[in-house]
Amino acid sequence: MMRFTQLDMESFRDKSANRLLLLAALLVCIAVPATLSRYLISGWQFSFYVYIGSGLFVIALAVLRHRLSLKFKINTLATIGTSVAIAALANWGLLSNGMIWFVITGFILMIAYTSRLVLLYMLFAVSTMTLFAWLFYTGALKPPVEANQFASSHVAWINAIVSNMFSLMLIMIHFSYLKEYQQQLISLLEEQNQEISRLANHDNLTGLHNLRVGKDRITQAITFSRRNKTMAAVIFIDLDGFKEINDQHGHDAGDAVLIETAHRLSHNVREVDTVARIGGDEFLVVLQEISSATAAVAIAEKLINKIKVPFIHENNTLSVTASLGIALTSDAQAAEELIKKADSAMYQAKRQGKNRYALFSSGCSAA
Repeated sequence: MMRFTQLDMESFRDKSANRLLLLAALLVCIAVPATLSRYLISGWQFSFYVYIGSGLFVIALAVLRHRLSLKFKINTLATIGTSVAIAALANWGLLSNGMIWFVITGFILMIAYTSRLVLLYMLFAVSTMTLFAWLFYTGALKPPVEANQFASSHVAWINAIVSNMFSLMLIMIHFSYLKEYQQQLISLLEEQNQEISRLANHDNLTGLHNLRVGKDRITQAITFSRRNKTMAAVIFIDLDGFKEINDQHGHDAGDAVLIETAHRLSHNVREVDTVARIGGDEFLVVLQEISSATAAVAIAEKLINKIKVPFIHENNTLSVTASLGIALTSDAQAAEELIKKADSAMYQAKRQGKNRYALFSSGCSAA
């Protein structure tokens, strides 16, 4: 059964970080030249050094992404994003895209950290923007160009388009990661539900239905027979000589016998019939819509002949026989009662010498 582990979660996060790095490296090749083109309207600014250094770091991270840990990649990207945001705000104030870079960095941190840490970071971002707002408001800092001059420049619009495109791409990547993560969890939940259903309805060793399903099928057979005035039958099967195989050859050999018996039973009844293992070396076969008791007897004889055929396990020839008890739906009104009567008939077959069947009659009684 598929299991979703912490390692799987880390793998998803790492893939998301790698996609982000590739996108960032692509946009750096556009954004850094576009940002440096501000030189044409403002002259050289100290923030340009931060932009150039950050761009080189991003490209290096993208090249080495498969050799770096998730936390290192996220921490480095967060440091770069924060540095760019602060440098932009300090140099350009409201004319910059610093606020956008704080938001971008928050999304980056969400890939590897909890929402609490991201919230703390955003509080830091708001405090930083408030500080710069106060500095620009008091005149302690001033942008290198007038707002109207900057807003009318194609350089400003290029930078705005690039930064916003990066923001949107980042959000898409993040939610793509969340969607993949959700789909993985849904697939896991579906598989676990299937496994729970299988464990609840099937025998773990042989893969056959268990007693609970067997009783349910018998109840259905009784109801159908009563409604349509037809006949169904239950065959109770107990292996003869199974204990000796366990004692002489070990439990692995015993398990092999049970698995092979289940295989032979399943392949020698009709698709509408049900084969169930009800415990130990005991099995039930529920025969739906048989024409007569003679038909049930014919199937019982076929199963006896199939089970007694020896088979090889680890160079050992293993042989068992089977004692079968048959009860018809006309013999009982409930599943438990029908199973009990088929069990009584099976004990009758054992008393008669084993490797045979017995049809339930009022004279049958459990040993």
